[in-house]
Amino acid sequence: MTPRGFAILTCRLVAVLLLAYALQWLALNAQTFTVPGLSMGARVLSFATGMFMQLAGAAILWFGASRIADSFADDSEPAVSGGLDEAAFIRAGTALIGLAIATLAVAGGLVFESMLLVHDNTPELDAAYVAAMRQQVFEQRVDYLARIALGVLLILGRNRISSLLGTPGSAR
Repeated sequence: MTPRGFAILTCRLVAVLLLAYALQWLALNAQTFTVPGLSMGARVLSFATGMFMQLAGAAILWFGASRIADSFADDSEPAVSGGLDEAAFIRAGTALIGLAIATLAVAGGLVFESMLLVHDNTPELDAAYVAAMRQQVFEQRVDYLARIALGVLLILGRNRISSLLGTPGSAR
């Protein structure tokens, strides 16, 4: 398998993972329609955003796998059956892991932010409850933004990571 083929395979595996997350979203958030205090439009927006973001990500990764692989994989040397360029696989794998982390974080962050938009902020709520909710919102934002940053760092630093790991074949 060439690094490009590996990249295509990885993109499609992440697409399947996103599809599974979309189905999980369907199962877990069907109860959105039973939450009191939300308008029907807010319920539909909340429900559809979670499904759409993950399905869109899956479609982009599945149908754009070749284009994505072309940008991350280096197939300047054809794969030889006896000795594959392990550094090229490390670079492609690192970039694709970063792409998966960033894609999942962006999808999760957009779903989280859309959920915040549709929930009712009633002024009669207890101050301690509001403070606890603000803390949770802050923690969720830090979490998905950190995962996006990690994904971008893996994508941009794939060559450096490959060189830091050295030539794996020579260490054996």
